[in-house]
Order: sequence, then C-alpha cells, then structure tokens
Amino acid sequence: MKNSFIFKVFQIICFGLCILDCNGQDSIFSIPLKFSEPQPGCNNINLSAIQKITNSTDFVVPQVQSEYLVGYVKINPYQHYYDDRNSSPSMRNKYLKWVKKNNIDTSQFVLNYLSSNKIYIYVSLYNKIKTVIIDTDSDSSFCDETVFEYDMREGTTTNAENLKIINTDIGIPVDSSGILVRKKINISILVNYYDEADKGGFNDSLQCSIFPNLTGNGYFLLPDTVSFSLYCQNFNQFYQNDKLNGVFWISNPDLHYKRTVLKYGREFQIGHNKYSLLKYNPHNQLLFFKVRKVDSIGITPGNYFPKSAGLDTLNGLSVVFFTGSWCVPCKAVLDSLLILHKLRPDIKIYSINKEYDTTEFLNYLNINRIDWPVIYDGKTTDKTFYYFAKYEITGVPELFLLNSQRRILRKETNRGDCIDLIEELKKGTFDGL
Repeated sequence: MKNSFIFKVFQIICFGLCILDCNGQDSIFSIPLKFSEPQPGCNNINLSAIQKITNSTDFVVPQVQSEYLVGYVKINPYQHYYDDRNSSPSMRNKYLKWVKKNNIDTSQFVLNYLSSNKIYIYVSLYNKIKTVIIDTDSDSSFCDETVFEYDMREGTTTNAENLKIINTDIGIPVDSSGILVRKKINISILVNYYDEADKGGFNDSLQCSIFPNLTGNGYFLLPDTVSFSLYCQNFNQFYQNDKLNGVFWISNPDLHYKRTVLKYGREFQIGHNKYSLLKYNPHNQLLFFKVRKVDSIGITPGNYFPKSAGLDTLNGLSVVFFTGSWCVPCKAVLDSLLILHKLRPDIKIYSINKEYDTTEFLNYLNINRIDWPVIYDGKTTDKTFYYFAKYEITGVPELFLLNSQRRILRKETNRGDCIDLIEELKKGTFDGL
C-alpha cells in the first residue's frame, strides 16, 4: 500500500466526561467526535492503486467509444484478517497475534461489519476528458450515478496543493444484526493524481484514487480556545489506538500557542497541564485523553523561564534569542533585533548561539557588531548542546519574550513569527504584558 499525505481530519468537539485518578493528580476525560463534510485542504489520504477487474461483464457501464477500466479500492485494508479468522487454526492464530501486536479493539469489526469491503469505480478517457463514476449504491451499475469529469490537458500531479479533490457520498452495505442496511459515508476522489508506482498495468491517464473520508469541527478543552483535529486512516471503519495522531492549535490570542502535531501517547502542554491521547471507543465515538498537572517551570507561555548561567538575572522585559551563526533564516531575525536594540534600549536581549566552529562564531560577532550578551553553546563531553537541551530547543530561530518575573509572554518558532513579534515591540503594540 502506498501512503501519501494531504490532510484528512477528524476535528473534535469538546465538553467531555472527566474522571479523577485516585491520586488526585491525573484525570481522564472523553470527547465525543462530531463528524461533518470534509473541508478543502483538510485531508489525510491513504492511497492505494485501483485494483483492476479483468472481467467486468457483471457491471453495467456507459456505452461510449473510449478506453475504460472497472476496478475497486478497499474500504478497510485489514478486513480480511477478521473475515478469515475462523477459516483454519493457523489463520485464527495469525489473527490473534495481529490483534495483540496492533492493539486492536475487535468490536469495531462487528460494529462496522462490512458486507462488501470494496468501493467500485469506473474510469474512462475520451478526447482528453477523464470520466470518473462511483457505484454509490452497490448495484453493479455505473449508468445511474453522478458523472465527474476532468480535462487531462490541465495535467496530473502528486503535489498536495494541486490535487483536484471531489467529495461525494456513497452507501456501503453493512450487516446490522443480520439485516443488510446501507451506511452512508463520505469519500473523496482524486481525479488528477499520478504516481509512477501505481500504474496497475493500465493506461497511466486512467489513474484515479478514492478513499473514505470524514471530517469534523469543534473545540477542545475550552470553548473558542483550543481547536483540536484528529486524523487516522479510514477512521470510520477501522482504527489502531497506537496509530492515533492529530493536531491542535489554540485560537485564544492571549495564550500565544501555535499549531502543534500530536501522536498517540506523546504529551502536549497547555498552561500547567499536560495531555496525551489514550484511546478511541467506537461504540459511542468517544476519544479519551489523560491530563496531569505539571510544575509551572518550563518553556511554555505562562510558565517561569528556567535559570541557567548567563540567564540567571533578567531585569525588566527581555528577549532570549536561540540562533546560530550558520542559520540563514536567523539572519533576518537578527537584523530586526539590532534595530529593536537601538529603538528600545529598555528591552534586554540575550542570544544563545548553537555553534560548531569557534572561529566562525567570532567572525559572526565581529561582522554583526552585537553588543548584547551572547552565550556560546558548543558540544559538551556527552556530545549535546547544554543550553539547547535544557530549554528543549529543536530548531532555530526561536524567540522568547519574558517579563520582569521571568514569565514567558510569547514563544515564536519561525522567522516570520519572530519578526512579527519584534515589529510589535518596536511599535509598542504588544499587549501581552
């Protein structure tokens, strides 16, 4: 299976159930997922090549003079493990090992039991126009369906930003307590996707990809404060708890956070709390998080900036700049800081330079005529950089704005955002004090 990533999301709505741990420090709370139509640019695609059906006589296709194919993609790539589990003792053993290894909640297969694990697709090409039709009602006919067209003269691509995505609904057959019903799900169709490895033995121009897609919207933790999105392969039909991942960003400007990527089991901090994804319950579509209180000392806005040699006494409003003489994007931030230093001498500036060569570092100081404190952070005996490790700096430029009590007012982690903050300080428009 070939993976390619645009963004498909499951955004989540907040207000969950909170259950306190017996020690009073940790708690677990749940968030109900709210599904909705996908938004442009918010897709996470798990692509697989169309499996061509050699003998398509069982399907009713449009009567046109064109090259075409009939094929399918699988909804749940692991459904066969469940379907074949009782076919033999060896398959049963293989199934149980797979469940244990991948932390699978097997009830999801019963809950979303698919009578058909395939989405059928018809693709044709005539006079440079690609026609795509999905069998949305599983009646083996493409003549009673919506027709989607794409002009191949506009080109094909693997670039996420240039992909032509069409969203539509299909009804997949599921077994509900012995009764065959149709479950509506949303799918996305990529009509101009091309990949050399996904030819499948047919005309390259007939390439097309479809994938199950659901998205949502809402807020996490506090209304209008934290927007959280979760995405996972074919989430409505199949999930693995240890593969949960997503993103969150805070929309409250007073908290000054940026978009952060999350992964299963990895903690993320908001204020004095740390959160981590625990599991998803398919029965009631609840996502569970664990939260724990943490010390207020740290590198998160609102926290107390840790002390270290050269940064033990900070007086008044201060800027701490993590950089390096070798960093190209950092030069623009440095130029802005040099201007700020002249306009606002009341703001103290400190630089911490991650350096690999002492001579280059000294040349850097002389060329730029930096007259504020600069700390040289070279490799220690254990081959780490002391200051960058202590303050958990993983990239440069990175800028911290501190008040007179060493509280972190802002933290910026790229050239544009760093310069924007400096401009606010130059103009005196920063209102976070």
